[in-house]
Formats: sequence, structure tokens, C-alpha cells
Amino acid sequence: MFFMESLQNLLPFLAPLLRNSSEAHRNFSVIKSLRQSENLQVKEVYKHRKGVAQVTTNKREHVFIVQ
Repeated sequence: MFFMESLQNLLPFLAPLLRNSSEAHRNFSVIKSLRQSENLQVKEVYKHRKGVAQVTTNKREHVFIVQ
């Protein structure tokens, strides 16, 4: 019984801490997912550009496909 009363007394102090901790964890997860997605997009762009060489002269731009 005493234990339950102690927990009830601590609840106003612990609740905001738990809320902040879970919010920080959620934010970290979102950032991690966004970084992974961004890395995949960059890899995809790099894969497509890997075989293209671009040469620019004064008057014209030439694109060569390298295989």
C-alpha cells in the first residue's frame, strides 16, 4: 500500500520526464528514417550519373555515355 502511494506522489514528476523521453526517441527515429531515405536517393542518382560524362565548351555542351 505504501509503495502505491509513493508512486502516486512521484507521478507528477515522472510523467513529464517519460513524455519528453518518448518524444525524443520518436524524433530520433524520424531523423534516422529521413537520413536513410536521403542516402538511398543519393545512391540512386549516383548510379544513374555514373556512366555519363559531361563536357562543356564555349559554345556547346556535349554529353557522352560511358559504358
